[in-house]
Amino acid sequence: LGNASSKVVQGLLRLLQDPQADVRYSAAGALGRLGNASSAVVQRLMGLLQDPQANVRASAAYALGSLDNA
Repeated sequence: LGNASSKVVQGLLRLLQDPQADVRYSAAGALGRLGNASSAVVQRLMGLLQDPQANVRASAAYALGSLDNA
């Protein structure tokens, strides 16, 4: 999908702070698929590597690994 518009990315970054783990999981995955490797995206995904939910941490790790390949 290449680099997404800043509005989409900003919306997804906000969702990374949602109280629901499934929302954080999905937002991290979407950011990875979008491929926007801006410092804000990378920093926020790195922060999710400390999330209390294992599936959210895994989604963040996968997203970080996908950024170079998008």
